[in-house]
Amino acid sequence: MTMAFRLPALFVAACLTAAVAAAERPATTSHRVWLLGGVPDDSALAALRSVGVSGLVVPVGRLELQQGRSQLSLLPLPELARLGGWPVTLAVWVEGSGEAHGNAGAFADQIAPVQRMLARPTGIVLATTHLFPGAIAFSTELARASGATVELAAAATELRGVVPRGGWLGVRPLVLAFGLPSSLGFPAATLQDDATAIEDIDATGATYRIAIAIEPRVVPAPGPRGATLAELTPGDVASFDPGVRGDLFRLRRPLDWGGVRLETGQTVEIDATDTTRYNRDLGLALRPVRFGLAGWDTVGAPRRSPAIGMSFEAFVDYLQGNASGPRPRVDAIWASSGTIRLTLVNPSPHASLVATTGNFVEVVFPATVARDITLGQFSGAEYGRVDADGSFRRVPPHDANAVRLYTTYLGPGAEVTGGAVSFVSRPREVYIRWGVRLGDGLDVVGGRTVTRP
Repeated sequence: MTMAFRLPALFVAACLTAAVAAAERPATTSHRVWLLGGVPDDSALAALRSVGVSGLVVPVGRLELQQGRSQLSLLPLPELARLGGWPVTLAVWVEGSGEAHGNAGAFADQIAPVQRMLARPTGIVLATTHLFPGAIAFSTELARASGATVELAAAATELRGVVPRGGWLGVRPLVLAFGLPSSLGFPAATLQDDATAIEDIDATGATYRIAIAIEPRVVPAPGPRGATLAELTPGDVASFDPGVRGDLFRLRRPLDWGGVRLETGQTVEIDATDTTRYNRDLGLALRPVRFGLAGWDTVGAPRRSPAIGMSFEAFVDYLQGNASGPRPRVDAIWASSGTIRLTLVNPSPHASLVATTGNFVEVVFPATVARDITLGQFSGAEYGRVDADGSFRRVPPHDANAVRLYTTYLGPGAEVTGGAVSFVSRPREVYIRWGVRLGDGLDVVGGRTVTRP
């Protein structure tokens, strides 16, 4: 159990060590964060620096490429002056089709005033959600005309096969893979398709970066106060159905959704990256030996709690080297009536997956019979039998040697209280086991024996 729980949290340092040890690879493997929601406060910027984030990417405009003409529309600019101590790369969303490759020289003049607002400009990212030949031509022309470092960001499956041997002159591919690219409009792909595409790009000998999008897709979006999955998971609030891409919650009563009122019958659709899913995706990006990999980007700075998916606090905690999943603890207290009272606690900033039966507390009892179950804040319970191999199967109450209490979701800092199991005769000891389903699809369990005082 310990290995299954801790090993994912340790891979970042190991992967980076392996990365810099390969002589053929770039000298450093760096981490940048995209500020899609504006500039964080100073304490958040300091926290990012403390966990090894070495650069920031700030989207500043949208660019439409036409034949011989480029139309730049600036977005509302964040407080760039507050990023004075950071290497900052500007990003522009590029639209167009076919061979239309705009006017690189004119664009360089248009973007220059924004670049002059930065103390440490490091180049520009041209991001296109649907790669087209004109975007490639424009990127190479911009690199030649401006002398700046240019990166072309597109989905891994679209860059595969178009990156030439040795890469483009003056242009570095920025490969969107894993994560939630569809939340930003990039094509979605399977993990295997993305991994294969990266292998093919690496085989060209080009130097490139991998970008993992973590922006959650939440429809409808919560209001300005933010929201959490914990608000949707009580059974009296909404029904839950796992979807192919994300989860569906149909409201059973009105809900204040971060400052936006939702009505009974409305559906909330959520696809979000939690820390264990980010850990898995980063492992896929960094674990293999990739000779051209210069680093990775996290596309989107997580929101501070309350947050859907990985919070800023969880992101920082993970990058400090801590475990990527919840750290459950079961508090068990014997009452004089032969009842054991149960509280499931998660002191970490990380959360479980939303699951009907994947998150539980189990009480295994020998030589007695369970008389009654009190749910409290737990969502349901089952009588069962735990076999010699540790597996749990449902049985009638009179055949049971175990009881499971379920919780649909174990959120950051959660305490699920009020659960209790009463026995016909008080056992000398019971075995308490917990199980949690993680966002990467894995289950972790732990447990301990509780002896009667």
